[in-house]
Amino acid sequence: MEKQFQPIVVLHEIIQPQSSSAISHDYYEFIYLKKGKGIHYNKGENIPFSSGDLFFIKAKKEHSFQIIEEAEVYIVRFSQNARLVLKKLTNNSNGRAVSLSKAQSPLNAKVSFSSNEKVLVETTLDLLLKLYEDGVKNESLCYFQILSLITLIERNLTYQSFSKEPLPQKKDLAKALQHIHKYLREPEMLSVSYIANKFNVSVSTLGIYFKKDTGMSVKKYIEECKRLAIQKLIIEEEYSFSEIAHQFGFTDESHFSKWFKKKCGINPTTYKEQNRKEI
Repeated sequence: MEKQFQPIVVLHEIIQPQSSSAISHDYYEFIYLKKGKGIHYNKGENIPFSSGDLFFIKAKKEHSFQIIEEAEVYIVRFSQNARLVLKKLTNNSNGRAVSLSKAQSPLNAKVSFSSNEKVLVETTLDLLLKLYEDGVKNESLCYFQILSLITLIERNLTYQSFSKEPLPQKKDLAKALQHIHKYLREPEMLSVSYIANKFNVSVSTLGIYFKKDTGMSVKKYIEECKRLAIQKLIIEEEYSFSEIAHQFGFTDESHFSKWFKKKCGINPTTYKEQNRKEI
């Protein structure tokens, strides 16, 4: 396992076409691709990436990359202690800063930025790189730039459609899907009436467009997203069942286990054991 002793490391590299061996490390990492193409391998998933894509790699998670086309990348690494500093700054911001957990989609392995957002992300990363040249003097400023980067990531989280057809743009359905994926852990923001009101459509109209795009009702879509996200968290083994239950608004672990068995046909413990053998 690769180790990092500095709280924050910022890199800007040109990487020629190559395949890396699987690695894990004791630090957290943002990897942003300014130019190039490749594939990211993570727990059996093969995720293609290109210009404007960003990955967040958690500590102690094994992964690898294949660079297909010469890549220009920015890499921001921060230690566990640095993560705790970011958490403290977020908690003391009175809601103005976005927490790291909010900048992670339970379903999507990468974040893709539009042309306008890419400019902001790359400007933030260039400033971070400049500050890192004198890292000891500028360490506090680096933390605030990382928080800015996290905010940009959070507002660009995308959704994963169950349909292969292009999403209809009518009635802001794409934004409604994005809302669902962003707030999977907050049940109070996932009622059909709340979503319809937020995007200024009637409940029936929202249902019609969901059915057309996903082949299922709004409630069913949310349940499927929740199931997939929870299955992924169980396999990753980063959280206990009680922690997952709390994250997704279940009363307790018992209610969570009953829900999971109803949705998946087996209890969480059995699911974890079966999938541990496949990793």
